Amino acid sequence: MPRRTRSYARAKARQKNRKPVQRRPHAMAWNIGIAVVVVLGVVGIIVSKQSNSASSADIAPRASNSATNTTGDNWHAALGVNVCGSWLPAAPPFQSTVGIDAQIASNAQSSTEGDGLIHIAPTDPSAAGRHATLGKFFSDGGWTASDTGFDLWDNGKKSNGDTCTDAAGKKRPGRVVWAVDGKVQQGNPSDYRLQDCDVIAIGFLPAGEKLGLPPEMAALANISDAASPTLCSSVVDRLGGSTTTVTGSDTTAAGAAATTGAYTTTTAAK
Repeated sequence: MPRRTRSYARAKARQKNRKPVQRRPHAMAWNIGIAVVVVLGVVGIIVSKQSNSASSADIAPRASNSATNTTGDNWHAALGVNVCGSWLPAAPPFQSTVGIDAQIASNAQSSTEGDGLIHIAPTDPSAAGRHATLGKFFSDGGWTASDTGFDLWDNGKKSNGDTCTDAAGKKRPGRVVWAVDGKVQQGNPSDYRLQDCDVIAIGFLPAGEKLGLPPEMAALANISDAASPTLCSSVVDRLGGSTTTVTGSDTTAAGAAATTGAYTTTTAAK
């Protein structure tokens, strides 16, 4: 067989055994399908956010609304800060425009400014419901706190690993600890959602040292403008009481005694 004929025969055989080429889906149809999936995903996210926003209005603490004459929640929480075994003075007062601030002369039995209470009476959704956190209070007051350190009032600035000096002059590394109603908590304290009548303590202490309960807790028993003053009094009674002296700069009638310049409060200790 001539060479040309043999080459032709081999070519025909290869063509016969060759598999048909698989056609790919049309590029435009593929792109359209992807676009539809993306659009549906975005719509789902928007609907979910709108639903969450709508339901958050029903989550306490609820914000007041003067335009609709709606009365919001009026909560209080006690807050104390312990640095290396010493409690800082009560947080200095400030007025937040949305309702999470340091208590300002609103207790019938306490005319002091800065009585250690957080006043939670939101006037805007940005401070209500899930947004009513300890971190919101700190940011409104110009402070910061996390599980690795804090920068608070009265030179209360510490980071994990900084040292504390005890009465004997011994230096030991400390770390941030915090508790609610005497129960030690984990995680970032700024993420904590405030509740009515909370007793919150944040500390910087060496390992093994107990945080205890803050002296500011006594002010909860004297609230007259709260939605549930009886509940707060019962919290103080449940946690127990002892006498602790805390330095202040105003006149107060918190607890059993009233003085100027320094005041005595009745609180719990464990």
